[in-house]
Amino acid sequence: MRRILIEGGQTLLPVHGVQSASVLVEDGLIVATEDAGGARPDLVLHARGLLVLPGLVDLHGDWFELLVQPRPGVGFPLDLALAQADRQFLLNGVTTAYLAQGCSWEGGLRGVPAATALVTWLAANRARIGCDMRVHLRHEVFHVDAVPIVENWLASGGIQMLVLNEHLAEYEARIDNPSKLAFWAAKSGHDTTSFIAAIRAARSREAEVGPTLARLCAAARAAGVPIGSHDDPDPATRAAFSALGANIAEFPLTRATAAAARAAGEPVILGAPNVLRGGSSAGNASASDIIADGNCDALCSDYYIPSMLAAPFRLVRDGVVPLSAAWDLVSGGPARAVGLDDRGAIAAGRRADLLLVDATEPAAPRVLAAIGAGRLLHAEAQVLA
Repeated sequence: MRRILIEGGQTLLPVHGVQSASVLVEDGLIVATEDAGGARPDLVLHARGLLVLPGLVDLHGDWFELLVQPRPGVGFPLDLALAQADRQFLLNGVTTAYLAQGCSWEGGLRGVPAATALVTWLAANRARIGCDMRVHLRHEVFHVDAVPIVENWLASGGIQMLVLNEHLAEYEARIDNPSKLAFWAAKSGHDTTSFIAAIRAARSREAEVGPTLARLCAAARAAGVPIGSHDDPDPATRAAFSALGANIAEFPLTRATAAAARAAGEPVILGAPNVLRGGSSAGNASASDIIADGNCDALCSDYYIPSMLAAPFRLVRDGVVPLSAAWDLVSGGPARAVGLDDRGAIAAGRRADLLLVDATEPAAPRVLAAIGAGRLLHAEAQVLA
C-alpha cells in the first residue's frame, strides 16, 4: 500500500488540539504525527492553509433513500444509487457511514425487500466502494413478522447497528385526516386506504411486540451489535428501551431525555441538520442546547449529507464548543458510541481516515482530499501540486 505524507497543514491532534504537524500514513494506518518530515513517501499531499482532520463517522444517514426513490413511486437501481452515495459521502468527508435502512410494516423503501437488497448489495460490493459503509437497521417494533429475518441478518454479520423505532402512534394520530397520510402512503407504495389498513393491522399485533423485541435484542447482543432506540419522548421511554439492552439514545426529543441517557452512561446521537437550522424541523429539542448541556456524544447526517461537515464549524461560530470538541462530535464521539476504537483520532496506530479541509468559509467548508484506510479516495488538484 502507498506511503502517504500529509505536510504543511494545521492538524487536529489528541490533547494538543490544532497545531502545525505532518502526518505519515502507511499500510492503512497512521504511523507518525507531529514530526514526519524525514519520511520518504510515495505520495505527498500539500495541506498548507488547510485543516487536517479525522474522517467523519456517520451513524445515521437516511438521505440515501432519495437516490433510490427521489419521488414517491419513482425508483432507480440500488447499484447506481449506492455508487453515487459513496461519492457523496467522500465529498462530504464521511469515511465511515451507517446507512439507516428502515425495516417496517409500512413496506416500500422501508420494507423487508428493500432492507434485504441493501444487506445483499453491501456484502457483495464492499471491495469496490471507498467509504466504509455499514447497515444501521431501523426496526419498527410493531413489525413482528420481520424478527426472524433480522435475527438471521444479525447472526450472519449483515447488520452493524440495530435501532428500535416506534412510529405507529404518529401515523394513527393522522387516520382521521387522510390527506396528512398521503405522502407516507405513497412513499410506502400504498394508497391512503390500504395504508390505514396496514396501520390497523400493525396495531393488532401489539401483544407480540414485547416478546419479539426481547428476542431481537438478545440476538443483537449475542452478535455484538450495538443497539439503540429512536425518538425517545421522555426519560421513562428511554429507560424502558435501555432495560432491553438498547443503550444508545438516538434523537431524544427533549433535553431531559438526553440528560437521563447521559446520566445512565449511554451515548446520545443527534442530527447535524438540527444544528445547522438552529433547531429541530419537528419542533423538538435544539441539538445545540443539548450539546451546550454536555449531553451529546455524536452528530449524524440524518436527512442532509452536507450537514455533518458544516455543523462543527457552526457550533464554533455560535460559541457552543471549541473546534476540538465540535469535531469530536462527528468523528471520535460516534466511533466510541458504537465501539469503533480504531478510528476517530489522528494518532499513531489508528486507521488512516483523514480529511484535508478548506474552512476559509466556515459556513461552506470543502473537503479537498479524503483518505480512507490509507487509500486516497478523493483529491483536488491543489493538494497534489
